[in-house]
Amino acid sequence: MQPSDDDGPATEVAFGALSVTAGLGILTFALFPLALPMVVLTSLLLLPALPFAAIGGLGVALALVVRAVARRLPRRRRPRRDRARAANRVAQAVRPGPAQ
Repeated sequence: MQPSDDDGPATEVAFGALSVTAGLGILTFALFPLALPMVVLTSLLLLPALPFAAIGGLGVALALVVRAVARRLPRRRRPRRDRARAANRVAQAVRPGPAQ
């Protein structure tokens, strides 16, 4: 069924969507028998990469554990004397020297 000339643009959009949906349905039915063999072949091709993915996952897990433990440890603070010396060094480095 084709839209007539007196129908609005919404009808034309609906008919266009209906045509696209019908075409995709036909394509899905045509390709469905190939779906299972493609899944099996893809999994066989990805099988050699599985050890690398496992090693990478263990590395990431180890890094996260180290990070979590490091955050829980108390930070070692410098004695007041050392902090004052460091502040003086920073102040001297920032302070402009005599004009030449």
